[in-house]
Amino acid sequence: MEVKTIVSHTDLVLSHLKSRRAGAETMEAAKMIASLQSQRVSLIQERDDFLNQRKEASAIVGQLLRDDKDNTNEEKVETQKALSAAAAEEAQTAEAALEEIHSAMDALVAGIPNLLDDNVPDGDDDTQNLEVSRWGDVD
Repeated sequence: MEVKTIVSHTDLVLSHLKSRRAGAETMEAAKMIASLQSQRVSLIQERDDFLNQRKEASAIVGQLLRDDKDNTNEEKVETQKALSAAAAEEAQTAEAALEEIHSAMDALVAGIPNLLDDNVPDGDDDTQNLEVSRWGDVD
């Protein structure tokens, strides 16, 4: 099952899991995946913001160095370098958190069974299925 399906159709997934008589742990895993997905999206935005800050600070450093023939902008250059380094470090922290969330989501998704087809009758096992027709030699 895909994370996208679980997140966008959580109620449907929970309903199907209930029909499959899934345990409370499986039901909670589906809910947790939806929660982790929202954290994942926030972290991606945060990481991208930090990467953008690093890019902008690096561009300013380059511009200052090109324009500074007599080394008067050295303090500004060092300030921008520090901002760039701090943004890069924050981006790496966000990336590490993203990797943890991905690992947790993968583990949770692996424990969730596929959805049942709507034509599958409700019941504990196949002995409760309604026999519609027989075909072939059945002994």
